[in-house]
Amino acid sequence: MACMRRNRLTASNFGIICGMQDSTLCGKTVQRLLYGKSLNTEGVKFGRINESIAIEQYQTLYGVQVQTCGLFIDKNNPFMGARPDGLVGENGITEVKCLLSVGEQNLKSAKVKGGCYQVINGEIR
Repeated sequence: MACMRRNRLTASNFGIICGMQDSTLCGKTVQRLLYGKSLNTEGVKFGRINESIAIEQYQTLYGVQVQTCGLFIDKNNPFMGARPDGLVGENGITEVKCLLSVGEQNLKSAKVKGGCYQVINGEIR
């Protein structure tokens, strides 16, 4: 999977590029995007361990099935891609964030206002 994502503008690195300031050192940003750095922090480990649990809770709570998926590559712009955490129904995706700061709270108590979005008439709400 990593080799398919390399050299593509993905959701994971798009924010880095969009957030660049005039004062941002481009060389360091390019190096970070091309070669990355080890993401082995406690927060990342926590997220990896708990992602499948969160998806199971989501399915139970909302009565939906989340289907695993791979990388989606834009047909018109093959340098762009995204890999959501799952597909929901015919037109939905899910992106799971298991934050160490939230800890072991259940889904309802950890829900953040505005944390769930829908596309309505082409706009994200």
